[in-house]
Amino acid sequence: MGKQFEAAQVRVKVPERRWKSKAEVEAWARERLAGGPPSIRASVPQGHPEAGEAATWKHIQRGLFAGQFVVLASDPPGLIVTDTDTRARKFVPSASRSGLILGKTDAEEFIGSIDEERALRDFVKEENERFSKRQQKQAETEGQNWTLSWYHHGRRMRQFTKDHAQVSTERLWQELVKWGKGQDGYSRQTHQDATYFYDWLGDVSDDHPIFRFGTTRIQHILWADRSKRGRDRLLSAILSGPLQGLSDDEFAWIMGKRTKNWPLDESSREELIEIGRRIKSSSQLTDADRERLVQVLKLARQQDSEGTDAVPAMRNSQVQDLN
Repeated sequence: MGKQFEAAQVRVKVPERRWKSKAEVEAWARERLAGGPPSIRASVPQGHPEAGEAATWKHIQRGLFAGQFVVLASDPPGLIVTDTDTRARKFVPSASRSGLILGKTDAEEFIGSIDEERALRDFVKEENERFSKRQQKQAETEGQNWTLSWYHHGRRMRQFTKDHAQVSTERLWQELVKWGKGQDGYSRQTHQDATYFYDWLGDVSDDHPIFRFGTTRIQHILWADRSKRGRDRLLSAILSGPLQGLSDDEFAWIMGKRTKNWPLDESSREELIEIGRRIKSSSQLTDADRERLVQVLKLARQQDSEGTDAVPAMRNSQVQDLN
């Protein structure tokens, strides 16, 4: 059984086809690289408003390179190994990205560096298989709690960086995004928020009431207040206080984190945000505040029911994956 080796950098012609999404383009590129995380090396052609700029997957998705050649390279660098008998292809990444050089670095340090890289790579590959957009769709179909899966993803990431002190959290997020390309992986924002979600809660049981909410609601809490005390206050207001029964969009409106689909006038929105500020600061709401909060939300829901583009009152939204 023989093997052929070539650098994981190939010049390929982009097919003339309609792409459904950027993720589909990335999956095509990853297959060309035998499973290596893909990056594109090409410039936007002349005649385009972005001529000369570095090409992106979006440019390919929009058909800008249809029938043209581009260079695809793995990131991290590596080799494509082909079995000469079966013609099966496999991507093999470079041994280490540490910058250490054999012969100029202590042998134990060099070996330790390679072991650390291998542990990181194995964790990232396994985690992308467990936590991806593809797995989310399956979980939703089977009625599984994806918010809970998101929390456990954050816990596993934090545990890995605790066990591997040489790997920073930032580096872990970057590698998860890199190795998730072409496999329905999430953006850095989602991995980051999952980590912060676990950092906020710490170790809690799977029956904690927070897991009744969708991940979008959790993200809005994380973005609304950076302190544990402030987040705990907001969660209490949602579970048993003045913010009970709100949709994700309604909560975001009150926190001042969204203007989209607001069905009333600007002064009403500002009034709602001011009430939200008082709740965040733990200021006691007056009876008038509570009455006004109910009144404004009731008017907003009425506008929605009469045919505006506002979002329904209750919705269990999922992760906002920001690219």
